[in-house]
Amino acid sequence: MKHLKELIVAKVHECLDKAHARWPHETFRFPNVRFDKRGTVAGTANGAKWELNFNMVLCAENTEHFVAQTVPHEVAHLLDHQVYDSHAPRYDRLGRRKRRQPHGPNWKRCMAVLGVPADRCHDYDVSNAKVKRRKQKSYEYECTCGCGTRATMGAVRHNKQLTGRANYKLSGHGGAAIKFIREV
Repeated sequence: MKHLKELIVAKVHECLDKAHARWPHETFRFPNVRFDKRGTVAGTANGAKWELNFNMVLCAENTEHFVAQTVPHEVAHLLDHQVYDSHAPRYDRLGRRKRRQPHGPNWKRCMAVLGVPADRCHDYDVSNAKVKRRKQKSYEYECTCGCGTRATMGAVRHNKQLTGRANYKLSGHGGAAIKFIREV
């Protein structure tokens, strides 16, 4: 695992060197690099925190492509943030907030500077990277109109019903209340 982290850090340095060559007037500090991304996302970049986060499960299974493509992809987001976003007005001429395009033309320019095709998403096998979720509890309710109709709710709605923050009813039952029966 240490070797993979070293490969990623070396690639980030290489990308920043290319950025310095293209934009010599900019100062690119080395970002905080984390390795605790989980799930099916290969990596993320946070320009406000100047931070990169990589999924080591996907890196271990796709090392060559991951280092060659995913690492520059995320560095390009940081470059886009610093070179284009920090100098661009955040509002249009009518005072409306401008919508940011994370994979727009400026990001694509950054990818070209890094010498990498501007692919948006990866196609890695993510079966080993998926986060296992435990089965959510559900709760059974019954209509009080006497029809015997039952419905289930998830934990959020169940808790709102119990605490009185919501008053759920079954549609088509004349506004009859529902009563809790059991946890499923």
